[in-house]
Amino acid sequence: MRYLTVIMLYMLLASFTSLSVKGAYGGGSGDQHELSIVGKSETPEPFLFKMGETLQIKATGTIAKEIETACKKTSDFKMSLYFNGECVADLKSPQPADPDNKEWLLDFTLVRKSENEDNRTAWNKLFKKKPDISYRIENIKPTIAIGSSLPYYVHTSKLDFYVAPGWAIWLTIGIGLFILVFGYWCLVKKTKMLCDANTNYYSLGKSQMAFWGLLVVVAFAGVWILTGTLERIPNQVLYLIGISGATGLGAVVIGNKKQATDNQTPPAEVPGAMELKSKGFWYDICSDGNGTSFPRLQVVIWTILLGIVFVQTVAQEMSMPEFPETLVALLGVSGATYLGFKIPEKK
Repeated sequence: MRYLTVIMLYMLLASFTSLSVKGAYGGGSGDQHELSIVGKSETPEPFLFKMGETLQIKATGTIAKEIETACKKTSDFKMSLYFNGECVADLKSPQPADPDNKEWLLDFTLVRKSENEDNRTAWNKLFKKKPDISYRIENIKPTIAIGSSLPYYVHTSKLDFYVAPGWAIWLTIGIGLFILVFGYWCLVKKTKMLCDANTNYYSLGKSQMAFWGLLVVVAFAGVWILTGTLERIPNQVLYLIGISGATGLGAVVIGNKKQATDNQTPPAEVPGAMELKSKGFWYDICSDGNGTSFPRLQVVIWTILLGIVFVQTVAQEMSMPEFPETLVALLGVSGATYLGFKIPEKK
């Protein structure tokens, strides 16, 4: 009885496996090479594909017949290419390789479509599985799904994928960080663009707005250089830019109102009228005139922290992050709190 139970469990497991990985054998009845990669030499590096290249797969046997049948039913059916379980490309119109439709050629362009949420998410998950920033994924297991059917395995001895040469990625990241730091340093030290128009103090609102604006521009340019695609800017990043812009605008409005009030007051009665001199960038953006202000310090800390997360995500996934909405809301509350405490601040 015990042996009979083991045999039944084995048969049940085998039947389940044949359903879930049917592509390895063309639905369980065909040759296991019914899907194979073509058009790429296996030497010196077997099937090495770069972002933007086309992966061509030949379908034969029962899988070719299934494609032919699906094409006759509808010309708008979709075929999807998966890398390690992540859908990285779609194909809407396969082409027959011979008049008898015994072979089909399937061309999948390996492009990250930032405007396609599913495609963008799939590439992000694929890159996250790499522990380093090499952007080379080795020993990929490609599969193809015809319509809504379970995926078929594609026969390959080895398939590797990379976005760009390692030296190009590290060079781009290094140059991008240099431009970010040097550009912001120039705004602080060489111009008065981040200073309050009515005083010589550095404005926290303007400084935050410049930080996010410069960071997004550098990240957008870096991703475009390496992938050749225009990265979609997530709504959460737009919210961050909007919050920083609103904070900067609010700070200017409050400052102008204070200036108008002070102009109606005799100079001798203006508190601190002779003390309008900057004490340095970090002191100005963190101080309210009476020392370090917690609302200001909170905005500075959150801005730096989210900036580090932003840079790390772009470097790892080559994609701008989508921050949780609650985190974006928290930064908005911090900015509103800063503006509220700015009203009674000394100039």
